Amino acid sequence: MADHAASLWSADERALIDALLNQLIPSSDDGSVPAAGSIGVAAFVAHALDEDPTLQSPFARGLAQATEIGAGSADAVVRIETEQPEFFKLLQRLAYMGYYSRPDIRALLGLSAKPVHPDGYDVPIEPEDLMADLTAPVRSRGQCYRDA
Repeated sequence: MADHAASLWSADERALIDALLNQLIPSSDDGSVPAAGSIGVAAFVAHALDEDPTLQSPFARGLAQATEIGAGSADAVVRIETEQPEFFKLLQRLAYMGYYSRPDIRALLGLSAKPVHPDGYDVPIEPEDLMADLTAPVRSRGQCYRDA
């Protein structure tokens, strides 16, 4: 994915995207949890744009406007959000998806490093007696449908 991100955008555009990502998801105060742009979330964004061509045009339009504004401050990000809401929402959604789906980030946040989907998280099976108690009211009503 990283190679595709490098070929999709110019070095200046990539730097801008990384700066925006760092503003959207900054590093923790102590630096133990990295910012989104610093760990290559732009590669995830590039991959998502590749997977869904309908996102490419709104992203490109918004990126062009964001290039004029810059992304060096929170004020610039607010301006981008105001002037390019479609682009901002798209970038924000992809940033969150790309960042929080990473096993290394989830582990830093105290979550399971296992994939969110399709494997999901381990969910312990409830004991049979608990399930019997929970479903007893439903079972006591009897059949409430007609046989086909």
